[in-house]
Amino acid sequence: MFTFVLGGIPRVAGCRVQPGIKKIMMSSHVERTAENFRQKSVSEAEVMSISDASESVKLLTLKVTANDFTFKAGQWVDFVVPGVERVGGFSMYTSPDQLTENGTLGLAVKKSEHQPAMWVHTKCTVGSKVSLRVGGDQLLYDPQSDSPSWNLLLIAGGIGINPIFSVLNRVCGFHRQCKNVNGVYKPGVTELLYSASVPNELIFRESISEMVKQHPNEISSKYFITRGKDGSIQELKKTENVIERRISEDDLRSSITRLNHNSLLCMVCGPPPMIDSFEEILQKQGIPKENILTEKWW
Repeated sequence: MFTFVLGGIPRVAGCRVQPGIKKIMMSSHVERTAENFRQKSVSEAEVMSISDASESVKLLTLKVTANDFTFKAGQWVDFVVPGVERVGGFSMYTSPDQLTENGTLGLAVKKSEHQPAMWVHTKCTVGSKVSLRVGGDQLLYDPQSDSPSWNLLLIAGGIGINPIFSVLNRVCGFHRQCKNVNGVYKPGVTELLYSASVPNELIFRESISEMVKQHPNEISSKYFITRGKDGSIQELKKTENVIERRISEDDLRSSITRLNHNSLLCMVCGPPPMIDSFEEILQKQGIPKENILTEKWW
């Protein structure tokens, strides 16, 4: 069977939110996720590399010291920095396969005033040490060999791509294994709708495009640019399926038709207003509520 987990990404940017959501945003990651599952063990980790995914996003590769450290695609970690009062909450963008292969995982951290995020952008260096604890229990991609071959509609807004990309990495891992190993889970068809404000904020786009090239019959992607109006969009359109607007109800309806709503799981990560709107639209299009898995980033 499938299990799913809710992630914790610390910030909403550029969205108009209701007073109740503002109150939640002001609370800490630990408070927002207090009722979520957390592993008991805490592992130290060392920063092995740090790079720029965009002007506003840093990529961290972390080497985990504990041999029993595990996570599922879509989960997050409590991110504890020595000397920093607040605990961060960031979803992995890498697959659990990478952790198994070399003991590392990847985090993409959006710049903000949130203390752990600010530390990553201003003080973190190769060799920095942090502590990690895996958590989450509502949006987790962990199919077993006898699970149904569900089709997936993956929808990401901004930095909400993190857990979605982790799921996509896991899907690609299964497709590769299916070619060489019998009895491995076989995913259905996967479609990604990915929205960002400007082309440069479509982090992981090149990796996603390579996945599509490697699995053209199983994986497709469509990109949406909501604000950028420069020449870079026209250049991007030469090689990618890019639309200059927000993801619409018609886009969701078209994807559902292609993917067959009777065997479809939808996973959505982004700002709360986007999540609430898409949940309503997906249910209106006949997707059962239990087949819509969401993660709101704060």
